[in-house]
Amino acid sequence: ALVQALVLGITGAVPEATRQTLRDSGTAHLLAISGLHVTLLAGWGLWGGRTLARAFGAESGRAAAIGLVTGALLAAAYALLAGFGLPTRRALAMLLVALAAAYRLRALTPGTALAAALLAVLAVDPLAPLAVGFWLSFGTVAALLWLHAGRIRDERAGRAGRLAALLRTHCLLG
Repeated sequence: ALVQALVLGITGAVPEATRQTLRDSGTAHLLAISGLHVTLLAGWGLWGGRTLARAFGAESGRAAAIGLVTGALLAAAYALLAGFGLPTRRALAMLLVALAAAYRLRALTPGTALAAALLAVLAVDPLAPLAVGFWLSFGTVAALLWLHAGRIRDERAGRAGRLAALLRTHCLLG
């Protein structure tokens, strides 16, 4: 029941004692489908679609496009499987904006990307700003963009440098 709740957000069969343990530990939010779930599936789809396309001889540009479309389809299928709730629709709308920009080879500034995602979310659900989750989602993304403003990832940093950047982000958000 716990695996089903973690993967699909179906929490009906999770025992009350387990729910209480999750609440007490501050991890109850893991039972809700989030943007992390949707984008993780999109990432797998992007990687898998691109890899398969290259294996079948597609050139780099076409393989990338196939990966983007595969990622979008896999994310949408997962969102449907998870019940297509409001947070899932919101995450999918934001993800599709990013994938469309990548497909069109457009480098969006962080502010433009956030504004485009806002418009997409409002198109899906005009009453979204009435939900606390809307403000948490956009607030967190805005905070991440602000924390990383002007920072370009140094490919030479290696594993230790990337780990330090991750820890820095977590500490600043905490």
